[in-house]
Amino acid sequence: MKPRKALMREIGKARGLFYRQLTWRGHAHRLASPFDGEGQVPWSEARSRELFLANTPAASFGARVEAALIADHVDVLGRVQVPTLILPPRTTC
Repeated sequence: MKPRKALMREIGKARGLFYRQLTWRGHAHRLASPFDGEGQVPWSEARSRELFLANTPAASFGARVEAALIADHVDVLGRVQVPTLILPPRTTC
């Protein structure tokens, strides 16, 4: 297993203070955009973190991480019948 996937699995198992402080700080940071503060409603990493904490229980986040790590839809791509742009994950992870 690649180190990044192993790390993500461990992060998905986090609970308590580690989940509330480190997991969501890192997640909000990765989702942040340099344009967040320029929008009609300015946004921040802190606001993202608060939103996630209020709406995503640790068990739910862990299940989402696991689902993302095992998802593989390559076999059904041939059934897509509309123009579609497929962006593969970076292979340097």
